[in-house]
Amino acid sequence: MFCNNCGSPLNDGAVFCLNCGEKVVAPNQQQSQPANQQSYEAPQQPYGAPQQPNVAPQQPYGAPQQPYGAPQQPYGAPQQPYGAPQQPYGYQQPYGYQQPYGVPPQYANPNAGKVDFVTAIKIFFAKYADFSGRASKSEFWWSYLFCFLVGLIPYVGWVASIALLIPSIACAVRRLHDTGREGTYYLMCLIPLVGTILLIIEWCKDSVGDNMYGPMPR
Repeated sequence: MFCNNCGSPLNDGAVFCLNCGEKVVAPNQQQSQPANQQSYEAPQQPYGAPQQPNVAPQQPYGAPQQPYGAPQQPYGAPQQPYGAPQQPYGYQQPYGYQQPYGVPPQYANPNAGKVDFVTAIKIFFAKYADFSGRASKSEFWWSYLFCFLVGLIPYVGWVASIALLIPSIACAVRRLHDTGREGTYYLMCLIPLVGTILLIIEWCKDSVGDNMYGPMPR
């Protein structure tokens, strides 16, 4: 029998080692120790080994989250502006397409074709008898203000008003074209009071997108 601590030979039945003084444990006592009392140490990872993460990787802060089951858009696909109609990518509106009456407000442009008083008068006389095309809201109302002021001139006002009758009607028809109405809608003025009110409502509307009478005034 040998000492469990220093390995020195021992006499049978010895209780302590004569060399190191360690208590001697008989082999039969070591085997009789219950297995559930033996200490267990979990194996340790070698020093410097990478540690496995205990949580799943997180998406970067602010990254968009797709709803569950949503189709994945290809990277770099064009994005439609918020509220815009969904058209196929690369689709262009054919020239001459007329927007239906009652176009949503987002298609109307209140700043389209804004001109000053002098520019409006130049266009007014340049298109003296031109009933085609379109006239913006500012062009129409500046022209009619000019005709009203000319009519106030003493002695010659009524003569000038007759000379300006044709271009004023042409400008009114072009203004109706700009809102998507046909030129024949001008005949509503023949209806007393009601027809004039309806025409004024149309003339006060903003320009809509490109239609069959031409592109939107710029």
